[in-house]
Amino acid sequence: MSNACPAAVSDYNRAVAQQLSRRQFLRWTLGGLVAASASGSAYALLVEPDWLVLERVEVALDGLPAHLDGLRLTLLSDLHRGPYVEQPFIARAVDLAQGAAADLVLLAGDFVSRSADYAASCAEELARLHAPRGVYACLGNHDHWTDAGAVAAALEAVGVCVLRNQAVEI
Repeated sequence: MSNACPAAVSDYNRAVAQQLSRRQFLRWTLGGLVAASASGSAYALLVEPDWLVLERVEVALDGLPAHLDGLRLTLLSDLHRGPYVEQPFIARAVDLAQGAAADLVLLAGDFVSRSADYAASCAEELARLHAPRGVYACLGNHDHWTDAGAVAAALEAVGVCVLRNQAVEI
């Protein structure tokens, strides 16, 4: 009894190798990488800049003091005001955040991209945020890459408390 499988597999491999040269394989691979890179860039530039998400999450914490039970927080992050994110987008984000009617608003950095010159227009929109227990911010890496002092000053000028190596008891 003979087994024809090994010969069949070998014949198939030879046929594929004859049809696909190394050069063709490299072209296809390079083309795939270029297509993947282009689609990722298109997503980052065309889809994500207009993508605002409001998620409501309930977090249970053991040992939480009674006066903090039921505290509602709004966390706004990664606004990246700059050449690709215009002020109307920041305004929409602030409207969405303010509509959540939180007790406390936290701003988690990356207010600007590319230049601290965008800090004032971002802060102008963030000035509309109000919460009974305050509005607090910390700076992100993009803020530090531009000019952390200028970004912090713009936020503080509109009444946002910027925490830098500090803590505040709520």
